[in-house]
Amino acid sequence: MSELSVIVCTYNTQPEYLECCFESIARGGLSDYEIVLIDDGSETDYSAVCEKYPAVRHIVIPRSGTLLARLAGIRESRGKFISFADSDDTVSFSFYARLLEKMRQGSDIAVGGWAFHSPTCRYVCVKDSTMQVRAELCGDILPFFFEEAGKEHSRYVLWNKMFSADVLRRAAKRVEEALPDFPLCYAEDVLLSRFALGEAKSLSFVQGGYYFYRTHAGQTVKIGSEEKLLYTVKCADYVFDRLKKADIPEGYTQKLGEWQARLGAHFLKSAREFSEQAVSAAENFRSKSGFAVGKKVAFNDKYLIHRLLPDNFEEYEKILSEIQKNKKEILICKTRTHYFENELARLKENGVPVRKVKNGGIFVPKEKYSLKNRIKHNPFLCRIAGRLFPPGSRIREKLKKIL
Repeated sequence: MSELSVIVCTYNTQPEYLECCFESIARGGLSDYEIVLIDDGSETDYSAVCEKYPAVRHIVIPRSGTLLARLAGIRESRGKFISFADSDDTVSFSFYARLLEKMRQGSDIAVGGWAFHSPTCRYVCVKDSTMQVRAELCGDILPFFFEEAGKEHSRYVLWNKMFSADVLRRAAKRVEEALPDFPLCYAEDVLLSRFALGEAKSLSFVQGGYYFYRTHAGQTVKIGSEEKLLYTVKCADYVFDRLKKADIPEGYTQKLGEWQARLGAHFLKSAREFSEQAVSAAENFRSKSGFAVGKKVAFNDKYLIHRLLPDNFEEYEKILSEIQKNKKEILICKTRTHYFENELARLKENGVPVRKVKNGGIFVPKEKYSLKNRIKHNPFLCRIAGRLFPPGSRIREKLKKIL
């Protein structure tokens, strides 16, 4: 029995991405954990990557889809607490350690911060309200899932959370009561999160540390063909049908309808690039919501205002993990990096002897990123651009291509 199980499901993920995922978890300094790798019938051989990390248990299953892979991971997990990590993502130095602190205090679910990891930089979604300081939730916490109608990722994804194993297993049992007759590889985390939040009685929010959601061309959620769109709509249709049939808190039926209408509008925008069949499928999904598309339910630019993290973030991660690992008194240069300062303070609170000095000690490199990135990710400029160039306008699309 381990304290923590991190479930990683993979299907033909690039080995270098998977190794980065494992390395980031191992760098956290956890003493009692396992990584449960569920290989969903990949054609890629991951044995060489797995051999480098003793905490990994490599379990191969026939190709079944992401939902059944996650359920298999839950069954195989031996931990008191369970988290999920996508095989192409990474976590920051203290992400799981911070979540564990809350879980040890008796929380059923802990929610952490997250950030995008693009090919050129890492940045934080400052508009996501779960990134802000807020009170603990106790009692009926299911409304947390519905209240923003799908506009905030932190509420419904699995990868930024840690669950009590008992709560998650009860949720998995609810999901297994009516499985689809096709592999579900889209929105399965929405389904599991909904039932887990329904089973939980307490929810904690953790500030500091990040889950890095990697954006790249090969992502599962990318819609690059008509076949992929039709399959994605089919998955979403099943998930929202299950959500409607389950108990919904009084007053939140409308929120679920808004969520489906918003997602349907997103599908329809992609479908217009393909065929009438694709458009019909997207419109049919959207019509089931009971809402017309309009400003009230359309996707907005909630995630287009960012705070850029420094390009040398990985260097900070290595320094911090070395400090924790050695646990010896160490001198470190002063830095203005918000993340670094917070993590340094946390290490000191945990009894790791660190002294800050103006000169000497460990060299912490200054942030270096291009003028283009500073302009592109400046919160003030993003807000001004959002007002001057509304979503969907031609000049906005041109600006996206330039930047």
